Amino acid sequence: MADYNEGNKITVRKLISDEDEKYERFEEHWKYGFKKDGVIVIPAEYDDAWYFSEGVAAVERDCMWGYIDTAGNEVIPCKYNAAEAFSEGLAEALRNDKWGYIDRIGKEVIPFIFDCTSEFENGKADVNLDGKPGTIDKL
Repeated sequence: MADYNEGNKITVRKLISDEDEKYERFEEHWKYGFKKDGVIVIPAEYDDAWYFSEGVAAVERDCMWGYIDTAGNEVIPCKYNAAEAFSEGLAEALRNDKWGYIDRIGKEVIPFIFDCTSEFENGKADVNLDGKPGTIDKL
């Protein structure tokens, strides 16, 4: 697990499977890539990258975020202002200063209307809409 603070948002990243844990993020010349068992499997070509969860990792290129699979294929284009790890099949993404949720193929599942979101846990996620906290479930 790794913690980070993004504005007022504290997120705890959970690695979902043993397979995800095999991929180690590394930095080389201010770019990020991934190694598996000490061998580079995805070259350091991203401006930033999160760890793998549910078989994909959020990566940043040219100030936009998307997702790659363990083979390095871009499975969701880098078109978001921010992107979080997948949890229970959905990931939080930021577009035009609003958070929403996408699925593993990049389909918008829960609209980009929230000021703040959290990852899904036990089918629920905490959100903030127009300054009001709440909880949502998967649609």
